[in-house]
Parts: sequence; C-alpha cells; structure tokens
Amino acid sequence: MKKISVLFIILFTLFLFSCKSKTTKKHIEKTVENNLLEQTTPLKGDIKLGLKKVLSFDPSKTNIEALGAKIVEKDDKGNYYFVVPEKAMVLKYSPKGKFLRKICKYGLGPGEMRYVDHIKPVENGVFLSNSREIMKIDEKGKAVLKRTLKQVYSSIETVDDNRYIASFYEMVKSDKRGQTPPYKKAFGLFNIDERLIKKYVTLKDLGIITVKITKGIYSISISGLNSNIEWSYDAKNRIIYYGIANEYKIFAVQLNGKKQFSFGRTCKRKTLSETDKEKIGKRFDGLPKELKRAFLKQLPNRLMFFSKIKVLPSGYIAVYIPSRDLSNSIDIFDNKGYYIYHLNPLKKIKFGELMILTDGHLGYLKETDKGILFTEYRVKKPKEIFLKEGNNK
Repeated sequence: MKKISVLFIILFTLFLFSCKSKTTKKHIEKTVENNLLEQTTPLKGDIKLGLKKVLSFDPSKTNIEALGAKIVEKDDKGNYYFVVPEKAMVLKYSPKGKFLRKICKYGLGPGEMRYVDHIKPVENGVFLSNSREIMKIDEKGKAVLKRTLKQVYSSIETVDDNRYIASFYEMVKSDKRGQTPPYKKAFGLFNIDERLIKKYVTLKDLGIITVKITKGIYSISISGLNSNIEWSYDAKNRIIYYGIANEYKIFAVQLNGKKQFSFGRTCKRKTLSETDKEKIGKRFDGLPKELKRAFLKQLPNRLMFFSKIKVLPSGYIAVYIPSRDLSNSIDIFDNKGYYIYHLNPLKKIKFGELMILTDGHLGYLKETDKGILFTEYRVKKPKEIFLKEGNNK
C-alpha cells in the first residue's frame, strides 16, 4: 500500500511539472510576442547611414529618351533599367552605363504598355506592371507574357508567371444617409486570370482626404498622412510583411495567409502644428489655389506611424517613419521581428528618393539643367543590412 502511495505521489508530481512546463512555455511565447510589439530601443542603436559613391553617369547622353526617368532597378548581372513611367519607357543599360536597348514603350501592342510604375528584375528577364497591366520581358527584350486586367489595382507585384500580389478596392453598400465610404481597400494574392486566391486584410477606414470645391470633388491620399495598407514581399523566403499605417504592428505571413509572427515597437504618433501643415502645403503649390486651400483645411493633426515597408536584399525589413516635413527616418528589423537599428535622416538625400539596388548598393536620380544624373552608392555602414542574404563579406 505504501509503495502504491509513493508511486501515486511521483506520478502526481510529474503531472504537475508537466502542466507547469506547458504553462511556462505558453507564457514565454506570449511574452516574446508582446516584446516584439513593445520594443522601444534598437538593439544596435541610432546611427547615420554611411555611403560611398561608386558610379555616376547621365543615361540621357546615350539615349535622349531617358529624360524624365523616375525609377531605376538593377539586375543580378549589373545591368540598369531606367523607367520613364508616363511614357511607359524602359531602357536597359550595361553595368558601365552604356545604352543597350529599349524593352518597353507606350502603346497597346506586344511589348507596349500605357505606363509603368513598377519593375522587378528576375532570373530570366524583368516584370513590368501598372494598375491595369502586367508584362514580362525576357533577356532578349521580347515580351513573353502580357495581361490587361479588368480590375484597377493600386499596387501590384508579381510572384511568378502565374500569380501576383496586389492592393485593390472593394465596393461596399452605403448606409441610408450615404455616410459609409463607397469602397474599402484590401490586399491579397491573385492568379494571373484575376481570381482572388487569398485575401490577407481589409482596411475599413481609408483615411483619404476628400475636398469639395466649385469645380468638383477631389480625393487625395498622402503617404505618411493617411491610413493605408503598406506591404512588401520577400521573394526568396516567400513571406509577405504588411501592416496598416495607423498602428505600429506588422504581420509576417506565408503566401497561403498563414501568420508567422507580428512585430513592431512602442512610440507616439507625431502631432502636426499649423506651421508643420504650412510646410507640407508647399509641396502642393502646383495645385489650383482653391483646391490647395480646401486640402490644407482637411489635413489630419497627426502623422501615421509609418509610410512604407520594404524588404531589403539581406532579408532585413525597413520601415519608413515619416517626419513633420514628410521626409523619413528608417527602423530596421531582422526577419524574426527584432528591432535592430534606427537610421537617422540623411542631410542631402531623402530616404524615399533612394532606390535599393543589389548587394549593398543604393541609387539616386537627380534632374539637372543638362539632363539627369544617376549616382550609385555603396553602403559602408551598417553594410550587413543591405548585403544580399547569405553574403556576409
């Protein structure tokens, strides 16, 4: 009887220990998740990005059609692609800046688009897209895939020849007083024939500034000022990072929508004074005076927590933080969600104007009296966050 009692006590003790272990593990997991959302200080500190100029040339000197280029990308072989969005012009240059060929132009036929606002070099060519079109150009400059889409999207990124990720608008019913916005913004994965495979999130409060003047009603959305779904796709690891800008919480999900984890940090949204609003208003001096005046009256009193998410070649995640003049600083997180660096603003170049190229290099385009000047920089510090994933040299 005594032996049985001892055995019972041992088993009961093991049971309690087992329960305690499970509870402790659950508690640890919860604590880690909370810490990832409540991080305050970057693990490696606040720093300024160190840059060294490695290349500079004017692409319009060898092809005048490069004038007006606003986007530059670089493939793994070192070739450059200059994009003139409104002319649907895409021009390919060699690693030394020599013009090679035109791979897209304005039109509706093969190898033509109505405009280009996104370019993505891949192993066997480049993908081009806008809100209504997707096209793939092979290495010889031939269009091997083209789709004209029925729906209008606000942003598109191709996953492969058969799928793409996109932000889009969903129509909703208005209430009896007509107070409900006529649409919501959503974000999901589609196949090439526009069938929605997976919807990741829907944004109910679009945060669009709507103004009414004598000439009509206008809607304006400004990055950093208005709520939006911000996202970026890590093609190597097939992970999507997304968040809604009015909350500093970013989700990492697989293409099928399975959530991996979420992360962010604790900070306060910056308030805007009347002086701040006037400075922002100077960016819109090109608008009609009546429209600008109406727009300034509707400006929100606080900035969003972030204005853009970008997966870097290293796999680190850059989260762009708007300042009161709508320039940016950058928070850097690793691919596990830990807050690593805060990059302070640069003096002469705004982060939003720097294009992330390949393997630790950044590009900057500037209009000059003589043409356009493209400058490429190598990141000196912290170089590991911009190097290609797996390259620690």
